[in-house]
Amino acid sequence: MGFVMVTKLTDEEEAEISAKATKKEEAAEKAYDAVRSLPQQGTNTRTAPAVLKRCGLFNANDNRVARDCEHKARSYPVQSGGVVEYFGPELRQDDDDVLAELTHIRESAPPSAQTIGISPYTLLRYLGWATGTKSVTHLRECLDRLTGPTLCYKNAAGETQWKSVFIASINTTEPQWRIALSPMLIDMYQSRATRWRHSVRVELDNGLPSWLYGFVCSHTNQLPYTLAMLQKFSGSTAKKKEFGRQVRKALKRIKAAEGITGYGYERGKIQIQY
Repeated sequence: MGFVMVTKLTDEEEAEISAKATKKEEAAEKAYDAVRSLPQQGTNTRTAPAVLKRCGLFNANDNRVARDCEHKARSYPVQSGGVVEYFGPELRQDDDDVLAELTHIRESAPPSAQTIGISPYTLLRYLGWATGTKSVTHLRECLDRLTGPTLCYKNAAGETQWKSVFIASINTTEPQWRIALSPMLIDMYQSRATRWRHSVRVELDNGLPSWLYGFVCSHTNQLPYTLAMLQKFSGSTAKKKEFGRQVRKALKRIKAAEGITGYGYERGKIQIQY
């Protein structure tokens, strides 16, 4: 016959156990509230903070321009005021796509889920990318760039509005990749969010067409834009004449994908109908 020894806990030990249980419950409730507070997204809708669509953090350069992979301090003025400060490698539209898709997936996950578990091939299909070995490598490179680096947004008065990392951790050693978005990412969604149609985005090339579509979507009222202003906030390194040609081509592609209803030129400015 076996015996079980029961030891009475001290008041301090009971208090410690109770405190741990309370803390765990509060963390679960906080996680639930955080997920619940995300902007509601339909199947064809993706979102991001408006300030990230109005600057060159995810710049408009395409693969013909060599990427700067050095981890260093970078600063991006925001068209509506303020600045995004970032420390890490250069980010582009492919990185933006991956982050938006992960946020979309996380929004529909159970509130208690701490990480996203997903096959890389499933994620590639959601993104509308090819599903070959090169695409898996490309996806992993995007995740690596988005893991760890810090960024913050300061308003026009220089006051920090939020500070975060994109991805807290990743594990790609298993068939189901485990990806944990930073809890602070939720705070970035407390400001007015930009929404765009995924079906339009997948029709556009990475680079200026995709950046310009996101920029347009971040504005309720479309004001006339100059080429100089668009180039400044897009982060494009193209020469002025080449950039003008790229803008005209991008607008044509966005309209063909039904991302805008029309556009025109008047006195050196571009008027976009959205």
